[in-house]
Amino acid sequence: MCGFCGVLNLDGAPVQTELVAAMNATLRHRGPDGEGVYVDRAVGLGHRRLSIVDVAGGAQPMRADDVTLVANAEIYNHRELREDLEEAGHVFQSRCDTEVILHGYRAWGVDVVDRLDGMFALAVWDAGARRLVLARDRFGQKPLYYAKTERRLLFASEAKAILAASDGVPAVEPAALARYLLLDYTPSPWSIYRGIRRLPAANVMEVTDGETRMRRYWSLPPAAATADVERTCGSLQRELTRSVEMRMMSDVPVGVFLSGGNDSRIILQEAARARPDDPPACFTIGFDDPDGGFDESPAAQRQAAAIGSPHYTRRFRAADLVAALDEVVERLDEPFADAAVLPTFVLSKFAAERVKVVLAGDGADELFAGYDSFVADRIDSRTRGLDPLKRWLGAAIAARWPPSEQHFGMDFRLRQASRALEQSPDVRGLAWTMTHSPAEISRLYPEAPVGDLFADVRRIDGADAVDRAIRVLADVYLEGDILAKVDRAGMAHGLEVRSPFLDRRLAELVAALPSSFKLRGRRRKWILRKTVGESGWSAKHGFWVPVARWIRGELAGWFDDQLLDPAGYRDGLIERSGVERLLRTHREGRANLRKPLWNLAMLFAWKRRWL
Repeated sequence: MCGFCGVLNLDGAPVQTELVAAMNATLRHRGPDGEGVYVDRAVGLGHRRLSIVDVAGGAQPMRADDVTLVANAEIYNHRELREDLEEAGHVFQSRCDTEVILHGYRAWGVDVVDRLDGMFALAVWDAGARRLVLARDRFGQKPLYYAKTERRLLFASEAKAILAASDGVPAVEPAALARYLLLDYTPSPWSIYRGIRRLPAANVMEVTDGETRMRRYWSLPPAAATADVERTCGSLQRELTRSVEMRMMSDVPVGVFLSGGNDSRIILQEAARARPDDPPACFTIGFDDPDGGFDESPAAQRQAAAIGSPHYTRRFRAADLVAALDEVVERLDEPFADAAVLPTFVLSKFAAERVKVVLAGDGADELFAGYDSFVADRIDSRTRGLDPLKRWLGAAIAARWPPSEQHFGMDFRLRQASRALEQSPDVRGLAWTMTHSPAEISRLYPEAPVGDLFADVRRIDGADAVDRAIRVLADVYLEGDILAKVDRAGMAHGLEVRSPFLDRRLAELVAALPSSFKLRGRRRKWILRKTVGESGWSAKHGFWVPVARWIRGELAGWFDDQLLDPAGYRDGLIERSGVERLLRTHREGRANLRKPLWNLAMLFAWKRRWL
C-alpha cells in the first residue's frame, strides 16, 4: 500500500518538480519505505511506497514505453493476470502487482480495471494518447481526491496533498458541510473543501486534451427471488476460504485484527486454516473502562486460544485515546465523527509494531445485514400504513424515556428511530444512523444549501426494504465511514488493512441472494451463521468509546475548548446558541446527545487545524 499524487497542467505549462515533491511529502506516512517523482512537461506524478510484495522491486512511478503509472494498490489476482499478459508477449521486470496493472493497461486500456481483484486507487499517464486515467476500486477501500480548474488537474490519495499545491486559504464546501452534519462524514463525490472532490468507488475518470469523462464500471448484482440453501452454503464457504487465502499473499508478515466479535473470528479461523503450521498473529486492544461495557479483549483472548493463534493485547485508558485526538485530526484532514476511529487508530499503531499487513472483518455487516437497523427496516416496511401512528408514538416514547450514558442505550435507539420516521420511507435505511436531521441542520447551519440531502440515496434501488438498505449502506456508509476510517488509521502507521468480506466474487454471491438469506426473522447474517456454524457466535458489540460520559468527565475541557471558543464561530457557519443548548442539555442529564456533540466537536477541531 502506498500514497500518490499528481498534477496535469491542462494549459500545457511545464510542471515544477518542486510542486510535486511538496505534495508527495504530505503523504510520507502512507509510504515510509520509498518515494519517487516523475515529471514530463505538463504532467507530474509522485509516489510514496509501503513495500508488501516484491520488497526489493516495484518502485514507482513505474514506466513502460509511453505509459507511466502510480498506484495505491493490492491486486490479489495479479499472478493469474501476469500469466495472461506473458502469454501475450509482455515482459516483466519485477514480481510486483503494480507492474501487472501497468502492462494490463497497455494490453487492455482502461478496461484493465474490470479485471483487477483487489483494492486500489491509481493514476495512469498515457503520453501517446495524451490521456490521464484515474480509477478507484469497487467498494472504495483506497481513497482518491481530485481538483480540476480550467488550468490544471490535481489529484492525490489524501486532500492534504492537494492543499499543499493550492493557492490561498482552504474554504468549506457548503453542500459537503451539510452532509457531514447529517452523516458524520462527507460522502462521495463530496469533500469538505470547496473545489476538491472524491472520485466515487467503482469509477473511472479519463481526461483527454482537457475533456473529462467519468463512468461507473461495476455495481452489485440484483438480488434473486429464491436460492438453494445447501448449495449457497457450499459456495459461500469456498469463496470465503479463497478470499482469505488470496489476502494472505505477502512478502512480509500478515496479522489479524481480532475484536472479540464474530466477523474477525471468522477471518482468523480461515487464516489459521490456510496456514495450519504457522497461524497468523492477532491483535486486540483492551480498555480499562469503569462501566465494563467497553472491553472485549477477554472474548478475543478466548477466541485466539481456541484457534491456537499468537495473541497480542495492549490495554489503554480513556486518557490514551484522548491523547491521540490531535494526531487523528491531523491524519484525517477532513472532519470525521465516527468515534470508533480512536480505538482503530491505537489498534493500528499497536499492530504496526509487529506486522505490515492485517486482515479485518469489515464489510460483513453491510453485505450480510448485520446491523439492528436492518431489523428496523423490515418492521418499518411491513407497517408502512401505520406511519402517522408510528411517528406520534415514537416521538412520545422517545421524549419520555429516561436518558442514560450507554452508547446504544434504549433512549438513544428510540431517539434515532423517532427522527428517522420523520423522513420519507425511501431514505430510512440511512436515516436510522443520521446525526442531525435536515430540520436540525437548518437551525444549526442557517446558510446550509437548500435541497434534498438524501438525493444521492434516493437513486439506489433494491428488491425490498432490506435489500435496498444493504445497497444504500454498501454504497454510502461503507465507503464514507467504515473504509475511510480503516484506511486513515492504518496508513497513519504504515499498516495495510485487507478486508476479505469485500472480495468481488464473494460480494457478488452475497448480493445476489434473497434478503431472507441475510435477515431471517430477527436473525441477522443468517446465511453466514449457517455456513460457518453457530458455535461461538456472540451478540454484536463493535468498537465504541464512552463519549457520553467523556462530555461530562474526562473530556469536558476538550469539548469546552472546541465548542465554546469564540474563534470557532467567526466564520459564521454554525449557530453558537444551538451548540450551547445541546451541550447544556447533555450535561444537565436531560438527554444523551453524545452523537451530535461529538460531530460538532470534531468539526471545530478540524477547522482549528485545517482552516
